[in-house]
Amino acid sequence: MKSRADEIKEAFIRYHKANPNVWTLFKKFTFEMIIAGKIGYSSSAVIERIRWHVSLEISGDDEFKICNDYRAYYSRMFMVVYPEYDGFFKLRRRRSVDDPACGEGESQMNLFSEDDEENLKRELLSVAGERTNPNNINA
Repeated sequence: MKSRADEIKEAFIRYHKANPNVWTLFKKFTFEMIIAGKIGYSSSAVIERIRWHVSLEISGDDEFKICNDYRAYYSRMFMVVYPEYDGFFKLRRRRSVDDPACGEGESQMNLFSEDDEENLKRELLSVAGERTNPNNINA
C-alpha cells in the first residue's frame, strides 16, 4: 500500500530534478552556517533563506515556491551526501509514513521501519548528484 510519505517523496524528486538551483542554494547556505562555526542548524531556516534569496535577490518572483514538506528531504539528502555532517540537522520520524496515499483509505499505523529510512537515504543519494566542495558552491 502506498503511503503519503511515498507521494511526498515522489513529488520531492520531481521538484528536485526540475529545480536544481534549490539544491545548490541549500548546500551553499548550509555550508555558510558550517563555516561560521555552527554545529547544528534548522533546515526550515535554510529553506526560508532560499525563498528570500530567490524572491528578492535573484528574480523578484513572488511566485517562487518550495513546499515545506521538502525540508525533511533536503536535510536528509545533505547529510547523506556529506556524511561528515550527519546530525547537523535534527531529524524527526516522518509522520506521513503512517498515512495512506491520498484517496487510499484508512491509515495503517506503525508501518515505518528503520529499513524505510535506509532505503530513503539510498534513494536521496542517487538523486543528489555529485558531491560539491563547499568552497566552490556558487548560486
